Amino acid sequence: IWKNDCKKIIIELSKLKGLRVISRGSAMMFQDSTKLYSEIAEKLGVDLLLEGSVIYSTDSLRVIVQLIEPSRKERHLWASKYDQNSSNIFHLADDISSQIAKEIHLVVSPEVAKNQVKQVDPKAYELYLRGKYLWYQQNTAAMKNAIKYLKESIEIDSSYAPAYSTLAEAYISINKFILNNEEKLQNRIDSRIAIINALNKAIELDGSLGDAFITKGNMLGKFDWDWEGMKKMAEKGLQINPNNSYGYILLSNYHLVKGDLGNAINVALVAEKLDPLNPRTGCLVAETYFMD
Repeated sequence: IWKNDCKKIIIELSKLKGLRVISRGSAMMFQDSTKLYSEIAEKLGVDLLLEGSVIYSTDSLRVIVQLIEPSRKERHLWASKYDQNSSNIFHLADDISSQIAKEIHLVVSPEVAKNQVKQVDPKAYELYLRGKYLWYQQNTAAMKNAIKYLKESIEIDSSYAPAYSTLAEAYISINKFILNNEEKLQNRIDSRIAIINALNKAIELDGSLGDAFITKGNMLGKFDWDWEGMKKMAEKGLQINPNNSYGYILLSNYHLVKGDLGNAINVALVAEKLDPLNPRTGCLVAETYFMD
């Protein structure tokens, strides 16, 4: 349960200035791990660990979080619990993020602080989480079901921007599982309109959603081979969310296309640092070094 609800917290923490936040994919590798905190921190290359759990009842939930310094003498720097009606999950996540920011002596940027906390229908949010989880699986069957759940989420609550952004990513991803070149090309043509519509809607609903701009860059690169457009969108997304590892992957690919292997390696290493246990980032670094 925690692995789904922590996504919002990770996104909010990623917006904090001066804070490097490890991606959800790498962090969740240690869910239910029996490793020492110091071992986990060393694997991830971090100084602090945030641990949490969620307890659900019919119409309410409790989140328990603690901030740990994984030194030899493991210190618990801060701990708290939050009780909230399940329909107010976004307020809950925002409260936790703000409190953690205060405890580690960081200041939420003015732009982020002005952002309104948006309500979302609980059922729509659950469908979004299902779709997002399946999108991470990266196979044909999972991608088709991800699109189905994301569309259902949007039908219930059409005001939730991340559902549109993830739907666009799912449309992009499914194209790589089509083996027939003619079918792949046709799918690219058919999907492009749906992808653009989804991304435009996501940005219209939430202009501070960095993922949407990065996904737009992904589409421009993979569908249109528009490398300058891909770079522009990736950089715009990273200005909003500098902890999005995929934005750096796009920039590394841009430098590879341009023959600038030095910058391609440097940017790939940033992606790996943000998502150290993701095979995709590790392969990118290895491939880039191989080309050098």
